[in-house]
This record gives sequence, C-alpha cells and structure tokens, in this order.
Amino acid sequence: MNIERVGNPITESKRYLQTLTLARDWYESRGLQPIFVGGVIAKTLNLASIQQSCINHKERTITIPVDKNTYTLRRKDGTFDDFDIIVQHPSQDHVQTTIKELEQHLHKEELDDHFVSTEAVRYDHWNPKRNKLTQMVSGLEVTDNLLRFTFGELSSDPIPQATMERWTYDFVDNGLSFLSLPSLNPAFFGFRYLMRLPLSQTGGLRAKDRVTKIDENTNKSTNKIHTLMKLREKALLTGAEQGIVYDQSAWQDFIIKLQKPQYHDPITHMKSELMNLWWNQLGFLSTAIAHGEGVFKQVAKLGNKFVG
Repeated sequence: MNIERVGNPITESKRYLQTLTLARDWYESRGLQPIFVGGVIAKTLNLASIQQSCINHKERTITIPVDKNTYTLRRKDGTFDDFDIIVQHPSQDHVQTTIKELEQHLHKEELDDHFVSTEAVRYDHWNPKRNKLTQMVSGLEVTDNLLRFTFGELSSDPIPQATMERWTYDFVDNGLSFLSLPSLNPAFFGFRYLMRLPLSQTGGLRAKDRVTKIDENTNKSTNKIHTLMKLREKALLTGAEQGIVYDQSAWQDFIIKLQKPQYHDPITHMKSELMNLWWNQLGFLSTAIAHGEGVFKQVAKLGNKFVG
C-alpha cells in the first residue's frame, strides 16, 4: 500500500471524497438512482450540525456544516469506513453488472480500502426470488409496481413516494460546498436504523448504536439514534412550517411488525433471538467483524449479502 494513502488526514479526506464521488457518479450515470445511507451520512451529524443545518422540503435539500479535513475513510478505531448504498433499476442483469464493474474499477484505481456495500431494490420478476429463510436484514421490494419494506414473511404497506424521494445532502466547510450525496428524506433517515433487524429486545438497535457519548460540540449526552431522531424532529418541524406533512404509517407500522414478537412467525422469532445474542450479547465481536478489524476484513464484505 502506498504510504501516501493512509495516515495523513488531508490525504485520506481527498481519497474518501474521490471514492464517494466516483461511486455516486458511476451509479447515477447508469440509471441506478443511488441512495447513500448509514455512516457516510450519519458521521456528519451531531447535535450542533443538526441545529445549524438548513432543510428545504420543496427542493429536497439539506445543507450540513462539516469539517472537510476530518471527513475521512477511517473510523476513530482505525478501521476503514464502508459505504452503504441502495440502488434501483428494473433490470437485474444491469444492476448486477454495474455493481461488479464498480468494484473492479475501484480496485483498479486503488480506492478499495473500504467496503462498498450495495443493496439493490428487488423486483418481483427477478430470479431467484427473495430467500425468506436466509434473509437477515430487511430490504426493499417492488411488487405489483408498489415499493414495500420486507423481512421474511413480513411486508409493509406500500411506501408513499414522497417519503422515499431522494434528497441531496450538501456538505459545506466554512460556507463552501465540498460534497453532495443523494440520500433519504432526513425525516426518515434515522428510521432505517430501527427497521433493519428484528431486535425486539432492544427496539431494533445494535449495542454499538446505543452507546452513550458526550457530543463534542454541545457537551451534551447523546447516542447515534438520539442524534438521528433530533434530525428527524427538525425535519418534521421544518416540513410543517413549509406546508408539507408526510404519511409515515408504512414506515411506523413496519417497525412495529419487525420489533414486536407478536407479529413474528417462528423463523423470524428465532432470527430475533440469534441476532440479539450476536449484536448485543456478543457486541464486542460483532462490531469488530462489522468494522473489518484485523483478520475480519474480508468477512465484513459479506454484510450486504443477507437481504435474501
């Protein structure tokens, strides 16, 4: 590995931005409508940046102040960050080919320190069909031309289009934009953390997402989900001020179905028990694997393979 690739925060920031924009433009230019989720967006959010953010619902934009030189591909624990991206296109072959070609191109450009975890919205005409038995994280599926959340035998009501429209997250440093990424409506971004896993014992949250910390900018106690709910709170408030109210029922009902044992079939119940053991009782090990620490680097790349 080239010594210039790691260690220097400014160099790492440049590589991170280069990789993000390459992945964004690769999928955009091929019609896959990328949506960046997870840490790529969440790492920019703290109580102060949310308070200073500017949300425009009619333009579907949110501007967030970020220190460009600290926005890097490396986590605080020293591991390389991953990119979680949702893509959508009705052609299964086109989706699979485009994802594979991006991985090859990133490797060729030596921009593969991290993991690009691309999850495709499934269509009911794809083959093989979603494997409900092996599915370990919730996914998105188009059935009868309607988009729904799915996990095993569970399925949401059709998701209102207004709640799934892509937003532009514009990151600015000293008033100057240095990166724009497409992502979820900020009123629903945090919901994704509550609806990925059937962790009924902990409200869908993994131990690593519930860790309490002191926000460096406000000196207040918080954790990841609390911070994201503050973003949601502000987004709903600004939406109402701008005359926009969202139908949240499909999201909220699916979260309830996923997290309440009375809605679980025997297989989902078993998965819930196993996931609680893995993500919460063995949190130190599962986090190390998810972050690709040491010998777990290759294992971490499998994380996006469990959507069925």
